[in-house]
Amino acid sequence: MKRGRQNPWAVAVLVLMAGVLVIGLSLVVIANRDSDPPAQPEVPALYLEDLRLANPLDMQAFWREQGFIPVERNYEEFRRQDWAADQWVHWTQRMTDWHLVPFRPDSNYQDALGKLVTQLVSGGLTLQMDQRGQRVHVSLFESIPLVQQRMELEVWSFQRQTPAVYDPDFEGGRLAIVIDDWGYSSAAMQPLFDFPYPLTFAVLPHLAESEAAVFRGREVAHEIILHQPMEALNADMDPGPGAIYVGMSREEIEEQLQKNLASLGQVVGVNNHMGSRATSDETTMLHVLNYLKGEGLYFLDSLTSHDSVVVDVAERVGIPYAVNRIFLDNINETDEVMDQIRRALQRTGDEPEMVAIGHVRPRTADALWGMIPELVDAGVELVPVSALLIVPDSAE
Repeated sequence: MKRGRQNPWAVAVLVLMAGVLVIGLSLVVIANRDSDPPAQPEVPALYLEDLRLANPLDMQAFWREQGFIPVERNYEEFRRQDWAADQWVHWTQRMTDWHLVPFRPDSNYQDALGKLVTQLVSGGLTLQMDQRGQRVHVSLFESIPLVQQRMELEVWSFQRQTPAVYDPDFEGGRLAIVIDDWGYSSAAMQPLFDFPYPLTFAVLPHLAESEAAVFRGREVAHEIILHQPMEALNADMDPGPGAIYVGMSREEIEEQLQKNLASLGQVVGVNNHMGSRATSDETTMLHVLNYLKGEGLYFLDSLTSHDSVVVDVAERVGIPYAVNRIFLDNINETDEVMDQIRRALQRTGDEPEMVAIGHVRPRTADALWGMIPELVDAGVELVPVSALLIVPDSAE
């Protein structure tokens, strides 16, 4: 059977219709691909600026129980925000720096930190602790209402005061406390090593505990000077090994000083042990101070004699110097020593820079530790003697 001839116009129409269909399908796919997802209902931001820890810590009570006085040094608030549970959460983060001053010789910083963590965790808090240099930072996290997430709500920074990190934040008088007669064994040694304020240790040469006192004192950042034995007015009083006597030649004095200084290693200054006769003799002190100036050291006049010529000679020689103003423990009783420390603190009102001298004695150590709460409140800065030197014009 013969087939009929196809109409070319009909074929063209069919091809055109097929092309339109393909283009239409393509446009539908492209339109679906570029359209935005269905709109979600907007969740309002959550503002929690007043949110605080559910179980706050009584900082004063806790640290005082551990043997530390917490001094708040800095407090700051920061506005924070984070995306959580499909909404913005805004809160206030509080940061506090605490300076911890030990007021008992047996206070243990690491044990106290462990107890702090235990108490916070037992109260249901989540925390993170890390150490940055001398500071320990504790971050405290709290659950945010309606949001399954914890936010860093408070950050505490703690630093234990030691002579090395003592950083007073007040402007007032300054007091240097010198502890004389290091070199003998004493129950007072460890409490004085551990004292959290800077002291100046005056160490006698050539004694059984001299080197140990220098090493340990320097290790904990107390200042070290030579406690130079010198002749007293009372001829029956023996100044001890390495003494300087009136009538010694310049060479003899220099040789003796060199040996004494070498026995202790690096020191920054010298003060006199006894020496009521030697410090009253101009020739002797000229030899002593000229030599010490050449060594780059200062001289502290313990002022064991009101006839001392140290100040006049020091001004002529041009050596930095200081002068003791009060002995703390002439009466070897804890209460008496505490009263003398109070007098020294009070006198900084009239004499903004004061030097006081005590000795390596258990009751002196007890008195110093017992005075720490008053030292914290006094507004007086405790410094080494080197911070209070008088520098003659001739030395500049």
